[in-house]
Amino acid sequence: MFKTVGPAIAWMSIIFITSSLTGAQLTNSEVTEITRKFIPSNILSIFVHIIEFAILTLLYFRAGIRYWPSSKITVSIISITLSICYGVSDEFHQSFIKDRDQSWMDVLYDTFGSIVALGIIITKQKFSKHKINRVVQ
Repeated sequence: MFKTVGPAIAWMSIIFITSSLTGAQLTNSEVTEITRKFIPSNILSIFVHIIEFAILTLLYFRAGIRYWPSSKITVSIISITLSICYGVSDEFHQSFIKDRDQSWMDVLYDTFGSIVALGIIITKQKFSKHKINRVVQ
């Protein structure tokens, strides 16, 4: 069971740990200094939210599809819902961290990341179906 759910739990832990960093710790990191030269910090924050929650949704889907392989739509909806709920709880958690605040816009970016993940899942299913058909023919 840990093989299927473990990666999602590990990713949630990474999100929680990074959300626990104070504003000063985030702005003074070497990674932030390097990326700030190329990407404005507000744009970087948006991309980070989208990527974080797209990955989380994919990990939820991966775990769910192993238990309910015939119900991809249900697993997709559950995966997106869990990601959005975790995004809301993450923003609530950030409201207690020094120099950080909660933002409903961040929840929207998280939601968009989940939708991107759904697009990846649908695209992968579509192309893998074609590959199977080519082999069968």
